[in-house]
Amino acid sequence: MLVGVFEKNKLVYTGKIGTGFTDKMQKEMMQQFRPLVQKTSPFSTVPDINKPSRFRPEPPDAKATWLKPQLVCEVSFREMTEDGVMRHPSFEGMREDKNAKDVVREKALHVSKSLIQTPEPSAQTTRSKTSTSTRSKASAQPQTPEPKKTSKTSSSNPSNTSASPKSKTMSTKTQPAAKSPSPSRSSTPSKQLTRPTPPADRKTLLNPSEETQTKKINGHDIQFTNLSKIFWPKEKYTKRDLLNYYYQVAPYILPYMKDRPQSLNRFPNGITGPSFYQKNVLGKVPEWIETFPYHSEGDKEDKEFLVCTDEASLLYMISLGCIEVNPWSSRVKTPDNPDFCIIDLDPGKNTKFEQVIEAAQITRQVLETAGITSYPKTSGSTGIHIYFPLGAKYDYEHSKEFARVIVQRVQEEIPSYTSLERTVSARKGRMYLDFLQNRPQATIAAVYSARPKPGATVSTPSTGTK
Repeated sequence: MLVGVFEKNKLVYTGKIGTGFTDKMQKEMMQQFRPLVQKTSPFSTVPDINKPSRFRPEPPDAKATWLKPQLVCEVSFREMTEDGVMRHPSFEGMREDKNAKDVVREKALHVSKSLIQTPEPSAQTTRSKTSTSTRSKASAQPQTPEPKKTSKTSSSNPSNTSASPKSKTMSTKTQPAAKSPSPSRSSTPSKQLTRPTPPADRKTLLNPSEETQTKKINGHDIQFTNLSKIFWPKEKYTKRDLLNYYYQVAPYILPYMKDRPQSLNRFPNGITGPSFYQKNVLGKVPEWIETFPYHSEGDKEDKEFLVCTDEASLLYMISLGCIEVNPWSSRVKTPDNPDFCIIDLDPGKNTKFEQVIEAAQITRQVLETAGITSYPKTSGSTGIHIYFPLGAKYDYEHSKEFARVIVQRVQEEIPSYTSLERTVSARKGRMYLDFLQNRPQATIAAVYSARPKPGATVSTPSTGTK
């Protein structure tokens, strides 16, 4: 949707909005638009709606349907560019209480001036202090939230800006030495990436014959039982194979697990058997296992999460039938402040993996534009997870809302096959750009985590350069 504001009785273009509408809202808006269709552009200068951008160098040949500028909508955005176009706009809703002619460009006042010159509320001055950003650069870095930036602009014409996806490839590291960031890294790009050094003689933990074995790990005797139980029927992989995998990969996965509460996803009889989540381990684990207390609002009880601290606690979790490991994004010392923000690209039934790769590349480009280094990994299923460090400087609400801004920008670039709808049916088979993994206690499969999927897949870091 193309929008503008009035300046000296002329409609001046202020940008193109491609996000913020639900399917239901679009249908309702089309009913409002139809009576206002006209053949000529209402703008003082016809906007170039097919102008190439760094995210879409070859835009589609979109055709605009012009409208009489009589409707008003409200739009949030990060700031105005020097040429008067909104940066990262998002539709907030129609405004039937405003007259289109009263919608003019809002200008931010210096705080001292705004205190002295306090105008009476009117269509022109409503929210004027929060209508535009006073920062000179687009700041996508997480900041302490400011008042929402809004602008009431006269709605103009809908245009079809969908683009056909381009087929691309992404290389995936399959060895534990993949380059990936430590969660404690800052967002400042660095050429030095953490490479854990495993013990030289790390082969397997459990021998191939005994069904029950006891091993001393980090000074604790742990008994491993039912080792020949088949966890992956087609591949014939056993519980023993799974434990040996986590033993071998422990030096690489522990930096992403240490001191983080865990949500246990247990598959005691393998991937084809029943599974269940376990969060409360109060009184159910050995005394040497560290736990993190929390109060359950559901049943008003005090409970405890298991905390992974070392190799022993990691392998103890796996012995319970946890095929995958799901840590918090924050640590016990800063439980309200995640170390990283996560964007989960979750394919729909109509999504091709080439489209997931393209969405990952566009996400990286959006973040790079803001000076943020990001790190992708495969989900171990059909999607891609994108991490970027926060350094435990912001809380989960900041992280979630910042991720929302990023996925809105991404969705604007590839609206034809992505969705921000939480309800699966409303996505209509499109890829879900999930930013809600950044809520307190939300978890996602860790780096190098095995997945309870056919083929015994693993969530693997990528260099992200291809």
